[in-house]
Amino acid sequence: MSSSAAPPNPPVARAARRWLQPLDGRTLRLTWPMLLLTPVLLVLVAAGVLAQGVGQIVNTNALRWERAQQGAVVHLARYSDSCDPAHFEAYRADMAALQAFESARRALFAPAADRDAALLSYQRAGLPAWEARLLVWLLPLLQPLPLHRAVSDIWEQANAVARDIDRHAQVLHARVRQGCGDAGPHPALLAGLYTATERLAPLRTALDQAAGQARWRLGMGVLVGMAALALPLTGAGYLLTARLQRRAAAGAVALAESEQRLQLALAGSGYGLWELRLDSGAVACSGTMMALLGQAGCEQLLARDSFLGLLHPQDRSAFAAALQARSADGERLEIELRLRRQDGGYGWFKLAGRTVQAGGGPAERMIGSVSDITERRAMQRALEEELALRRTALHSLRGALARLDTDAAGDPGVEQAQDEITVTTEALARVGARLREANERLEAVFSLSPDAFVSFDAQQRITLASQAVGALTGLDIERLQGRHATDFFAELQALSRSNLPLPGLQALLAQAGDGPLTLELATQPPRTLSLLLREGSHPKVRHVLCLRDVTQQRQVERLKSEFIAVAAHELRTPMTSIYGFVELMMRRNLGEDARRELYATIHKHCRLMVSILDDLMDLGHLEARQGRALQVREIDLRALLRSTVHAWPVPAGREAPRLDAAAWPEARVAADGVQLVRVINNVLSNAYKYSPDGGPVDVALTRQPGGAGGDEVCIRIVDQGMGMTPEQLARVGERFYRADGSGHIPGTGLGMSLVMEIVRLHGGQVRLHSDPDLGTQVDVCLPALG
Repeated sequence: MSSSAAPPNPPVARAARRWLQPLDGRTLRLTWPMLLLTPVLLVLVAAGVLAQGVGQIVNTNALRWERAQQGAVVHLARYSDSCDPAHFEAYRADMAALQAFESARRALFAPAADRDAALLSYQRAGLPAWEARLLVWLLPLLQPLPLHRAVSDIWEQANAVARDIDRHAQVLHARVRQGCGDAGPHPALLAGLYTATERLAPLRTALDQAAGQARWRLGMGVLVGMAALALPLTGAGYLLTARLQRRAAAGAVALAESEQRLQLALAGSGYGLWELRLDSGAVACSGTMMALLGQAGCEQLLARDSFLGLLHPQDRSAFAAALQARSADGERLEIELRLRRQDGGYGWFKLAGRTVQAGGGPAERMIGSVSDITERRAMQRALEEELALRRTALHSLRGALARLDTDAAGDPGVEQAQDEITVTTEALARVGARLREANERLEAVFSLSPDAFVSFDAQQRITLASQAVGALTGLDIERLQGRHATDFFAELQALSRSNLPLPGLQALLAQAGDGPLTLELATQPPRTLSLLLREGSHPKVRHVLCLRDVTQQRQVERLKSEFIAVAAHELRTPMTSIYGFVELMMRRNLGEDARRELYATIHKHCRLMVSILDDLMDLGHLEARQGRALQVREIDLRALLRSTVHAWPVPAGREAPRLDAAAWPEARVAADGVQLVRVINNVLSNAYKYSPDGGPVDVALTRQPGGAGGDEVCIRIVDQGMGMTPEQLARVGERFYRADGSGHIPGTGLGMSLVMEIVRLHGGQVRLHSDPDLGTQVDVCLPALG
């Protein structure tokens, strides 16, 4: 019975042999140590990455614990000042997170470990599910290590502090419930609370030191392991590289010899090459072709009209018709025509070529050869004249014979044979395909690179400019071809925003070791370019200039410097006040009333610093998680807005926000209710703060068509305050920016930054309208559901 199995696919087999051909037995013997040691290296790297990840998770949990503890202290301080039960509830939420961490740790390290209970506790503390599972699985494995024992001791002490804080909190809560008016014992309780909190600083330092020591030991272990693996890998790599270099050198020598033989064959055959671009009609002529026309033997690119000007007027129509026909059917073009030489005379030439398609699409170019057939045409004409004379003589002889014999034979036939040098033509076609492929690869590299390149020859003239040069500078790259370097730099200087002259090629090459030269262009939009010059070895590519767009990089560096300077200034202002009042209390014996007043001032500035740091941490957390921290659910925005406005603490002497809730439309959105309450409170706070002279604050809810095809609902808050200029309005949302330049209105300048970031993560927009002395309107718009 014959087998029914299909034979292997020949193209697949050829591809496999081509890829496996370099892997001979000697190469495999050189590479097998590298292949064996690679899994060991991967295991080391994976262990290091896993341990680093666990360390990062532990550090993140410590930050979460510290954040919850700080939030608990802040809420207790606010509870002490306002006696608002919401602040005490917020304290309980933060304390619940601390207790969840403690419950998870005790369930995990109990004699009978309860992993499910630990997993639930970690999730209640706010950890993602995957992070909680990783800790529940990995922490028991690390329990025998000294680092784990040290961290456990630190956690025990930290939880003792938390319990101490909770004890003070319960006492404070009991006294507040007895009566909010009696605030006498509250500062003493808060002082004890702050004293307990100060015990956490050395614990955090000890935790950072233990983690740093563990990371150092782990890093050293990984480095030692990788160093031990580096020796055999380096040896095998060296032997393999040496073998490949020898193969490459032999291939390069063979290729150079083949190129030289091909060039000699082309020069000896007398054939020239040409390439016609069907879209533009331009013709690229090889040096051999130009030499056949009596011109300088160098490559030239002739425009369509220039090439047609070389044709004899009587041959132009025939050439156009043949070109159109061969472009349509893709057949081989063969035509004999007359071309004008350098001396003004015409010679006969034979043009042969074929269209080339790119990726199965329409034909883009026609490539072929040209040969001088002037002598052959002259010989053919002489032969035709000789045959005509012989035909005349035979005709006369036939007439004479006819008179002598009526059975005389007729005219003899004359056959002509035409010779073709097919072998040379095929060789020229292969050379043209090879040159075309190299040119296409070079053009692809230039078109895909975002950087711009300009090459100069030995006479400092431009030989090639990539398309990116025009995109970055707006210069006409076709006009740059053949221009001198001084002209190119003069045009760049005209676009520069600086009056300092640009250096020349030699000066740029001399300072290449100091880094690239930076050039700011007054384009629209403005751009910043870096110029770096490299030296080449070919006469036509003696220097290559690289232009790179570094506008965004410079912008990011500038914004980073401005943010650090502003943040440092905002934190230094309360810190200076705290430092000054503490130094005053240390140097002078003040009375009880004066000390109480100083304590209140120090406490106010500490709360300001905590508020700034909380806002910065919240803003950074939102930006880092990009919406993953939001608890999104379907919310009735109308009910949420009404309850938030009613709960808003109206400043003394001011009218409550005005709202006509009966006229509000249905408004259901997918959002995080806690974050939306924060947005509404921040905008209301700004409305009251920036209308110090009073006036009503109106709150409305509207529904309107959105930009993405659905509806959007907008919370509109309008005040009658100081308003803003267009310049101030453009900067709203910048961190630490405040429209009040006098400093009399309290605030951190981070409220609107948080508002815009939260609304952006919900897929909405914040729109502002304001006029100086007329007030401000803020519209917080979110996509509507249904």
